Amino acid sequence: MGFFDGWRKNHGPTLYGSLKTAVTSDVLEAGLIYCGVILAFSFFIVLPGFKGKQIFFAFLRMFVGVFVLTSIVLCNYGQEWEVATVESKTQYRAGLRQDITAHIGVKIGLRSINVTLKGVRLAMLLSSGVRLAMVTVVRGIPVVQPFLHGLVNETINYNERFSWDNEGWTQGRMGFGPRGRWSRNT
Repeated sequence: MGFFDGWRKNHGPTLYGSLKTAVTSDVLEAGLIYCGVILAFSFFIVLPGFKGKQIFFAFLRMFVGVFVLTSIVLCNYGQEWEVATVESKTQYRAGLRQDITAHIGVKIGLRSINVTLKGVRLAMLLSSGVRLAMVTVVRGIPVVQPFLHGLVNETINYNERFSWDNEGWTQGRMGFGPRGRWSRNT
């Protein structure tokens, strides 16, 4: 085994597993909550500098202020203003006849819209005893038709965020501020 043969099989190119990403949480919202907690903690550290009754009033002013600030920022950047989900049968892939059952969710916020597609696993349907027309019986043994073997262990997660910026609706985010689209297209 040579120096550059790590993670290679049969002397071929290096192959890595799929990149798993979180599609159920909003990183921006978690960061804003974290900033609010840091502000509250820093004000809590300052409280011993006050004397007598001023401690209570300083505590009240600081934490109400941090709570109001964090609430306003979360309402401005959050995506929980309107939430809707629907379960639908949709085509699995372009060009294939197989349909899947998927949960489609939309979260609408003041600055962005979040669309999520999550497929229901076929293996969970088969194990829960749901009757499927695709299951046939051969000599008393239930058998899934061959074209479903690729779908049984697959999980579909798709999440996209559409943001409203100076240039209108943009899909996802690209760095470098308002000129990010220009740097991506060149």
